[in-house]
Amino acid sequence: MADLQASQSIRDRGRGIDIGHMLIGLEVRSSQALRTLNFPGQGGTGLEIVTWLGDLGGGAANLAKRRTLRPAGVEVIFHNRTSDYGVMDNLEGDAAGYLVGCGTTPGGPPQYPPGKGIADVLASYLPLGSKAEWAQRAARFASALGGTVSAKGIDNQTALIDKLADKLYEFAVWYAATRWVPSGELLGPAAEKACQHMKGAAREVATVFVTALSSAIAHPPNAIDAAGPYPGQSATGPCASTLLKAASTNVGAVRQQLDQWMKDLGHLLP
Repeated sequence: MADLQASQSIRDRGRGIDIGHMLIGLEVRSSQALRTLNFPGQGGTGLEIVTWLGDLGGGAANLAKRRTLRPAGVEVIFHNRTSDYGVMDNLEGDAAGYLVGCGTTPGGPPQYPPGKGIADVLASYLPLGSKAEWAQRAARFASALGGTVSAKGIDNQTALIDKLADKLYEFAVWYAATRWVPSGELLGPAAEKACQHMKGAAREVATVFVTALSSAIAHPPNAIDAAGPYPGQSATGPCASTLLKAASTNVGAVRQQLDQWMKDLGHLLP
């Protein structure tokens, strides 16, 4: 209880879980639409967005924005004093959001044994509860994301990195456009410059994430925590986002696109 009053995480013996991520993942899984439908312009489903995609896609956007000012290594997204983006507590919370009370289907609708509730399934998941469930969490989480898993880790790392990098890039554009364009933090040449870093940043973040998952699978029950060596800073490329190109010249066009996406989202949800 003291941990939750001091922060969003609970910690024990070097392990940590962001309970907010776990609870919002559990809540979103109760809706079939939020579990399965892709949100316009955001790169993934509601469940992905409130867990790993929101964390790491936001991290990729932040990394690209940093690089408009000075070189920045991807490790800052996974180890930072503000406990943001890809820090261990968040990644563990993301996994828990998929796995707590999931039965045999990671990311599926919540399942509660008769007479049991959220506290009971969380207690079963945590390392002091079912040690077998805790030891398998990285493998089950990776499988839900499309990983092919063995005792050595993730066997299809390159293909999974490709898949997740595309999603992270799309969310990173959304994140930048909804936060920093309206606030005026990312306008004019800076918007297009951040865009030129975005794809490289997304791929670096995906690479570190998949590597961390694979390591946790190979060494249970280690934490899902990024470690070096980290990929070097990617070269810039052409800005592929019409949204961020517009932010450099016509903020009104950005607002129009965001309004349209919100309308499209309204049609998807009951």
